[in-house]
Amino acid sequence: MSRNRSGVLNCDDLIESGKKQPGETEKTKDAAADPPKPITADSIPLAITVGRIGIMNGTINYHDSEFDQKFEVYKLTSMAYDIKVDPNDLEKNDEIKLKISLGLKTVGRMKTGSVQDFDITLDAEGKIKPFDIETRQLDPVITLHAGFPEGQKKILETLPDLFKK
Repeated sequence: MSRNRSGVLNCDDLIESGKKQPGETEKTKDAAADPPKPITADSIPLAITVGRIGIMNGTINYHDSEFDQKFEVYKLTSMAYDIKVDPNDLEKNDEIKLKISLGLKTVGRMKTGSVQDFDITLDAEGKIKPFDIETRQLDPVITLHAGFPEGQKKILETLPDLFKK
């Protein structure tokens, strides 16, 4: 993944924009303006059970041409697991467990700022209760525990000069 000197990502064409789509008319635009009906547990015709879905141990290399800086996201995990949603038994089955973890580091020295380089990790685990049990409407409640289990940064040797002023 990269960003050119003009600030455009090389994947911008994959991201949805607010531009009018070919064949879209004012009528279809007005239809889209009507508010959608709320999603309820009753909208789901069956119980859902999924062991896990997501990304495990992925890597993203990013180059920012504007600042000539490279970063790497490593050990990227974004996982939903033990998914259990049963519209007939929401009290017992209304939960999605989450695990998010990643490392982020510079590749080479930073070109600007007081930090030479860094390598930090983030771990988060939690769960989502997708539906409100009383109203049965989709109203997610997320409980998440996040932390920075390890990491390092190197400050430029000129840091003491900042305190002389």
